[in-house]
Order: sequence, then C-alpha cells, then structure tokens
Amino acid sequence: MREKNDLTGWIVLFLRAVHYTAMSAKNRFKKVVSLVNEYEENALSFPGRADNNRNILKSFFNDPVLTIKQMEMQTGLSQPTVERVVKNMIDSEMLHEVTGYSRNRVFRLTKYLELFSTSDMLD
Repeated sequence: MREKNDLTGWIVLFLRAVHYTAMSAKNRFKKVVSLVNEYEENALSFPGRADNNRNILKSFFNDPVLTIKQMEMQTGLSQPTVERVVKNMIDSEMLHEVTGYSRNRVFRLTKYLELFSTSDMLD
C-alpha cells in the first residue's frame, strides 16, 4: 500500500482498526457491567447493613487493589466493619488477598481487574 500510494487501502485498514477497537470496547463494557451487577447482587446478600457492603464494593470499583486502612478511609467505616465485609467478599470469591501476610494485607478485586487487562475482548 505504501509503495503504490494506495490511499483507499489505507483508509480501509484504518476503518477496520476503528471497527475492531469499537467492538472490543463494547464487549469489554458489557462484561464489566455484567460483573458489576453480579457483585452488587452478591454484596446485598451478605449479612450486615447493605449500605456498608455496597460502599466497600464501590471503593473497589474506583481502585481494584486496596488495603483495609484504605477502605476505612474511603468509606468512613470502622475497621471491624470493613474486615467483616472483606471476609464475606473473600468467602464469595469476589476478593483475593495478594500478600499472604496476616498484617498489612492487600486485597484485589481480581475478576474485575482482569477485564481491564485482557488484550482481546472479541471472543
């Protein structure tokens, strides 16, 4: 294309790339919305106040890797409340602890984070 000054070929190539990118973004968005809805339903089924569960879950949508202290600061909830909700989220496999430590633990909303790090979403 470059050697023959094939402008039409370049435009077609560009439009295919735009189409692929748009379809990929659309598919990724659908998967994110579906997972968010699933997580919100799960969080509402946890014992305790639904607002507390929802607030902690929302903090992970802003930053999918957090510590207990960060969750406390973002939500204004007490450490025991945050730890109770986090335990429920781990038990339901929404969260994973990534350090292996008993103190200064870091939690990751793994499936959510993976949706943004996969390269091909057209499957």
